[in-house]
Amino acid sequence: MYDIEKSVREKASEIWDMYYPDELILLCCLKGAFRVTELLVKYLKDYPSLNIEFAKISSYIGKRRGDFYVELFPHNLGEKNVIIVEDVIDSGETIKEVYQLVYNQTESIKIFTLLQKGKKEDITIDFSCFEILDNIFVVGFGLDYNENLRNLNGIYNF
Repeated sequence: MYDIEKSVREKASEIWDMYYPDELILLCCLKGAFRVTELLVKYLKDYPSLNIEFAKISSYIGKRRGDFYVELFPHNLGEKNVIIVEDVIDSGETIKEVYQLVYNQTESIKIFTLLQKGKKEDITIDFSCFEILDNIFVVGFGLDYNENLRNLNGIYNF
């Protein structure tokens, strides 16, 4: 079983130590990362200059990859410290696309993910809560199957 609360609390402490008191933006990758972003905000609630922004992303149809789409809100993040918050990093293609979209706009970029499938040679994942096997498909805590099951309070093999 995944102790999501404990892992996110520990990562939030690392983030606080790394950035305090600088301005910080959490860039939540919708739809999947909304639950982990909310939990991260809970543990950074006293951070003095925390902002939350959103990127709408889709790259899956059922259990297989589909067409890739990203829409960033706002379109300009300013020269601030940004942490991209993802639910799961699978092939790494989605996070690479989002990273490239914000790369030239920011002071610094870090990557936070709830789940990571295997080690990624060409991506630096700065904050990873859990590593899972490449062949496992999971749902819950924001992760979906055809837009369903995001509401589950834990992470479950599907």
